[in-house]
Amino acid sequence: MDRFEFVQGKKLRCGYTTGSCASAAASAAVTMWLTKEIVPTVHLTTPQGLVLQLEPKDCQIGEESASCAIQKDAGDDPDMTDGVLVYATVWPISSGIVLKAGRGVGTVTRKGLPCKEGEPAINPVPQDMIRRA
Repeated sequence: MDRFEFVQGKKLRCGYTTGSCASAAASAAVTMWLTKEIVPTVHLTTPQGLVLQLEPKDCQIGEESASCAIQKDAGDDPDMTDGVLVYATVWPISSGIVLKAGRGVGTVTRKGLPCKEGEPAINPVPQDMIRRA
């Protein structure tokens, strides 16, 4: 990834968010479920307009579902989620889209995030990205 920011005059390589990873994994999983083929690369346009090319890992395709993970890269300013595999699994339901926290995504346990308690700990913008995927 060729995106950088400067902190105290030092050039740092930026990573990507857990929400971006979840969105990319959801996009790849949907494509795999529809095509019944492994997706080698998924393209994701971030809210800032950057296009990420990410490699799905641990891909599984079944008759009724598909899943994969995107490995989080926190960049040069890593946090505790750096390197975590963020998974998405998709399967058909009668109507709508339901988001649930899976491996690599926490569940909101108390107030403080713009998400309700019991929902996936993914902010509204990445949730919209996942739904569009």
